[in-house]
Amino acid sequence: MQIAGRLDARKDEWLEGGHEFLRACGGPYKHDSKKLQTFWSQSCGWKPRAAKVLRRRAYGRSRLPDQEVGRVRAGLSPSHFGLVWLSIVASPGILIMLSHLLAVASVWLVAAVSPGPNFLVTARIAVARSRGAGLAAVCGIGIATAIWGVCGLAGIKALFLAAPWAYAALKLAGAGYLIYSGLRLIVLAERRSEADGALAVDPRGFSTWRAFWIGLATSLANPRSALSVASIFAVALPAQPSLTLGVASVVLMVAISVGWYACVVWLFAAEAVSNGYRRLRRAIDRLAGGLLILFGAKLALERG
Repeated sequence: MQIAGRLDARKDEWLEGGHEFLRACGGPYKHDSKKLQTFWSQSCGWKPRAAKVLRRRAYGRSRLPDQEVGRVRAGLSPSHFGLVWLSIVASPGILIMLSHLLAVASVWLVAAVSPGPNFLVTARIAVARSRGAGLAAVCGIGIATAIWGVCGLAGIKALFLAAPWAYAALKLAGAGYLIYSGLRLIVLAERRSEADGALAVDPRGFSTWRAFWIGLATSLANPRSALSVASIFAVALPAQPSLTLGVASVVLMVAISVGWYACVVWLFAAEAVSNGYRRLRRAIDRLAGGLLILFGAKLALERG
């Protein structure tokens, strides 16, 4: 509101000093209110034509003679240029979009940092394999986040409400995958001997592509993510968001997820953490497998 007040207070000053500028840089310019509306709107501030004129002038691509450029510059102080650019950035449409993105970011950040299967799988791959394998899993989680974000924008929640059997089938399939992953981790921990724990951290049998698919499958195994994304969009975005706002929201969610899990990989791939894991490898793998089984059972048994 303070920015808008300053803009309103100085708009007349800019227009008075800027008529010469607009006339010189934009071609023939006649001082009348109708022509003025092509540059300024009370609802959205400076229009794209004004921004184009200012950018052309700011980067020195004006077709004016040098003496004309000097005369125009003499009539405008640096504060005029700053005021115009501030008006473009702080236009109501941009501010409203930023407020929506801030709401999406705050809610999704809380959801991303909450411990779950993604955190568990990413941390274990990073500590048991390598930092590269962990980052590959993070890429899979990022792609899964983008898929769920697009599904949320496309209205998958309404589809699940119209066809509850589809949601139930996806939920059972995801729960089955998590339970299978947990059981497999426990079985491998039991088969692994003490000598195996001293082997290299990244054996040949585990590739970065496998880590990528594990991250992707683990993140896609929970269809409630689509409902969570749809709920976030319903709360933080308008009823009919523009394509730009929707795409920006999905990109922001992917950036938050990738950034957070990359930090997890960086932490758990540290040498001290890896050495501690190798000493307690069997117990940690049992615990991780048990938690994955619990996550899968919870997903299968919960209602809605």
